[in-house]
Amino acid sequence: MLDATRYLVWATWGLVGTGVIAILFTAWQLAAFRKQSKLDNLERILEWFESTHFKELRRNLAEARLTVGGKLRHLDLDDPPTTAYEILDFFEHIGFLVKKHHLDDYDVWHSFSGWISAANCDFKELIAIEQVYDRTVYCDLPWLCKRLDRVDLKQGGGGLSFDDEDLERLYESEKNLNTFRITRRRRKSVKNTIKNSPTSPNEDSPRSAATQQSGNSKSRTHET
Repeated sequence: MLDATRYLVWATWGLVGTGVIAILFTAWQLAAFRKQSKLDNLERILEWFESTHFKELRRNLAEARLTVGGKLRHLDLDDPPTTAYEILDFFEHIGFLVKKHHLDDYDVWHSFSGWISAANCDFKELIAIEQVYDRTVYCDLPWLCKRLDRVDLKQGGGGLSFDDEDLERLYESEKNLNTFRITRRRRKSVKNTIKNSPTSPNEDSPRSAATQQSGNSKSRTHET
């Protein structure tokens, strides 16, 4: 009788152990599937961003935002470029996918942070006006920008911001769609501190040039 009871106890624990292992394996499979799904979603979005149709949208927006002299044009809030809404809708959708955990915020920061932050900075007033009439319009894009800013700080950056000069550089390159590297801007206080530091490297020194070349090689480029 004692042996039979002991056998039942061990059999029960064996079944419990097998069940736990099965649950853990299923959880691992589910996590791996979700990770792969996020990467697949990112690849599809990148393909669309680099598609001929979307490149044409980016080029049209760049031409609408720059003057003949290459300066940033004043944004007419009563008559904004129609392509601006299509670009904003695209980045709004990315924000929605991140919020619903269909995209990883680090992956989006790595692939799109420059363009997303530039669009948010350039069209912030337009977004604010749209939200006056409907608070749900472009609600995910500002949320996404704040999240990407936190990722940038966590990765050692100084936060994401674009001034007029940055936007002019971006739009000039988007207009031609030449090879272009988005430079994630550090906050001005950090930027000036490094620039004025007596230990900062000379921009003309070989070491500085090598560092810059190394940074360029790690950055994403876009070619026609």
